[in-house]
Amino acid sequence: MKMQGSRAVVIMVSLHLYRSGKPKRGATEIQRAAQVRAAVLFGRQINYT
Repeated sequence: MKMQGSRAVVIMVSLHLYRSGKPKRGATEIQRAAQVRAAVLFGRQINYT
């Protein structure tokens, strides 16, 4: 289980998508997916429900 690696990937991808900000390509859906994945990964440590 490479949790740290996956976390780093999720963070980098989310930051990249957030910086790029392309609303024409459903950025909202991509951001939602990224937030969901981040919530799933960090939710276990941070009881953020």
